[in-house]
Amino acid sequence: MKLLLIDNRVRSIDYITRSLEEDVDYIIFDYETETVSGLTNQIPIKRYETIGIVQDQDNIPSYTLAKPMGDYDLNDYSTWTTYRELIAWCVTNIGTRFWDLIECNIDETWQPVITSLQTDFGITIRSSSKQLGNTTAGDNWLFDDGASLIGIYFTSAINDYPHTLGFSYNNIITFIDSDAKPWVRPDANNNNVVYGSLGLGNNLVNTSTNFFAIDLSNVTQVEQIYNGQVFLKSDGTCYSCGSSYPNTTGHGTTATIASSTTPQYNKPTIITFPTGTQPIKYITSSGYRSSFFLSTDSKLYVCGQNLNGELTTTTLNISILQKSLDNVYLVSSCFYSTLIVLTTDKTKIYLYGEDIVNSKNAIAPSPTSFTTTKEIKQIECGSVALYYVDVENNLYACGRNNVGQLGVGDTTNKTTWTKVNGPSNVLLNNVLKVSSAMYTLQIITLTGDLYLCGYYPWNTVTVGYGTTFDSTKHTSTPVKCEIGKKVVDVYSINDYSRSLTNCFFRPTDGIYGNLTSLTTYSTLTKDVDSTALTTTPYNPYTIQSSVTNPLTIYSNICFLEGTQVKCDQGLIEIEKINPDLHTISKKKIVAITQTYSTEKELVVLEKDTLRPNVPNQRTVITLEHKVFYKGKMIEASKVTKKRQKYNGELLYNVLMEEHNKMSVNNMIVETLDPSNTIGKVFKGIREYRP
Repeated sequence: MKLLLIDNRVRSIDYITRSLEEDVDYIIFDYETETVSGLTNQIPIKRYETIGIVQDQDNIPSYTLAKPMGDYDLNDYSTWTTYRELIAWCVTNIGTRFWDLIECNIDETWQPVITSLQTDFGITIRSSSKQLGNTTAGDNWLFDDGASLIGIYFTSAINDYPHTLGFSYNNIITFIDSDAKPWVRPDANNNNVVYGSLGLGNNLVNTSTNFFAIDLSNVTQVEQIYNGQVFLKSDGTCYSCGSSYPNTTGHGTTATIASSTTPQYNKPTIITFPTGTQPIKYITSSGYRSSFFLSTDSKLYVCGQNLNGELTTTTLNISILQKSLDNVYLVSSCFYSTLIVLTTDKTKIYLYGEDIVNSKNAIAPSPTSFTTTKEIKQIECGSVALYYVDVENNLYACGRNNVGQLGVGDTTNKTTWTKVNGPSNVLLNNVLKVSSAMYTLQIITLTGDLYLCGYYPWNTVTVGYGTTFDSTKHTSTPVKCEIGKKVVDVYSINDYSRSLTNCFFRPTDGIYGNLTSLTTYSTLTKDVDSTALTTTPYNPYTIQSSVTNPLTIYSNICFLEGTQVKCDQGLIEIEKINPDLHTISKKKIVAITQTYSTEKELVVLEKDTLRPNVPNQRTVITLEHKVFYKGKMIEASKVTKKRQKYNGELLYNVLMEEHNKMSVNNMIVETLDPSNTIGKVFKGIREYRP
């Protein structure tokens, strides 16, 4: 006889139990409450030579069989007391000889513990250093020694199991096209997508590699959560789809495990916020356990598990959205932690949840805090490190640095903020955006260059590293990634199931990177699935997958879509101006910039505000944009007190070779100053476009 001990958090347990061989018994144990004595009391006293432990991948290097049994450190065999107690009982009382670890990525870091357990108890431990699970995803049910779980524990029916036993995310790709329409595709090599997480109106496992349109419009941002997605629309409403486990959909339904009976939403469903909530302008997630929503009045709303206080509260399992903080300027989240910048002076960062910097737990509402010398324009919460970019475009990092992911030229952990200069100080005053994953850092400069540092396994980028873990194969000094294009955006994805990091880059002509994220590529590859989009042009400007922060370029000198600009070729709506075709006063247009504002309001210039027929129609403009009034150029905010709420709309401006003037709705206004940071960014993009 054989026995399976199944963790109740394992997805789709019903597939497992109905695929068992006749001589296999099973016990489902509760991860939150199970003890050694409680588990052994459930095991019948009869001979079980073979025992298998079935779990989705837990967090490495700290491994837990069940919470009350404590954490087992792979680097310290003495911490495995309760695990040894369980094995000793099984060997003594039921004659166990084989101990099978039925989960993924039991790699060489486990070997010292496995060797000690085999020696101490005279057992054979079988495991897989790769994936166990769904065969259509390119995986299998084989241990490293070649033994097949089919025939030991399972019949061939286990091939219908829609997952791998890896701790991973949706394994799907979602992007928003230029018409603000979201498109979704299951990962080409890991199609185990259930619980309605695709948002296509069904719960089926989708094995196609084509993109499908999601029935939602005017989408400005998408974030992926565990077995689901969250969408933000231009009107400030939010929708979500997928499983309500672990409370990240915001629909008020709670589930302690993901299973076929877990409450789920197979198409985007509107999220109801507390009464009085203003429109949402930004969403983010930890990718697994929590979701965050930042409103236009700088209030932060949260839902999720909150195991380490990362939601800025000590309340566990927040299934109904609740307000967490006021006066929030920026938010970034990773697996166990959340970074918050409050708006008091934009120089103080609060870290809730696990204290990455000091390697300890910092349960809210008493966060670790940091004060910076300059105002902050971006924060990035990596899984093991923290980063911020200040208003002078300098990058600072702190936290764990075991493979050089801080980019400061060494592998020493930093407990204070350290400036990232790059080779020959190329990054000084030159950082547009950063993106970080488990052991990696991606940096985009103002001139559109991409730099990488840290550890890049599986050849997911062009650094050329190998496909097996080797701690010597990393770079602690940022390396320029030569892709032959200028880059305007970058995203990072942790894939714990295969211990790799995927990177997506958006150059001027589309998306590069490994869009089939679990395939090994040694060079960056442009996505080739545009044929699936048939009638819709493949012109995405946002791509999101798992733990990422979207690109947000801010500028406070812009116009709303639809504003008419006087070109030499006639009156053209600003967003439709083509720099290759149109000119202003016989002068070249370099680019049409697309940005967002950091302000809560926009200025409204009604018809005739400046003088008769100036402007000649209602014009909405950012506060700082200068207009010609009473013989001089003056900020629009000083001309009139009339305002309208800014709801996160995309804003536009005209960039020319020199700071110039143009006519908008019969009103003289400034063009974007090329010496402005945003001007430099878009000028660099334009110069290097294909």
